[in-house]
Amino acid sequence: MDSFHLKQTASTKKNDKTQETDQQMLIRISKKFALILIVIFMFDTLIDWFLGLLDLMIEGSHIVIEAIEYSIEILLETTLHTDHQHSEMIIVNGTILLCLYLTYRLYFLIPKLYAKFIKKCNLYAERQSTRWHETPLIRKVKVSTVYCLGISCILFILTI
Repeated sequence: MDSFHLKQTASTKKNDKTQETDQQMLIRISKKFALILIVIFMFDTLIDWFLGLLDLMIEGSHIVIEAIEYSIEILLETTLHTDHQHSEMIIVNGTILLCLYLTYRLYFLIPKLYAKFIKKCNLYAERQSTRWHETPLIRKVKVSTVYCLGISCILFILTI
């Protein structure tokens, strides 16, 4: 029974676009356009879901920050014998110092992150360009035709 199962080799990868049939290419591209149509038709619902999720995350982080602040405040009041106002001032000053330090670190980290991002973008563009140049002409025509047809269908649906 194991002899009927083929092992997946480097030339038979699941997402290998050079080995896919025309039907697989049509299915792959039609999934992209179906997703685009879903996003277009459900845009306001998706925005509402995203904003609701963002609100829940902000409220949750606010509760966690309040709990940490209260814990530090109790700790300061018991160890340093400060009152509520002095504890709040210590926490605020510590938070300001931490934010200034993190901003200083981020200022020097941004050029490295930007260079890394540009390098990855260039590598991706080079890889896609190489893959496109290696694609046979008939395949290029088929892919271009399917994308043009999909874009025209989306534009037709949007104008109705």
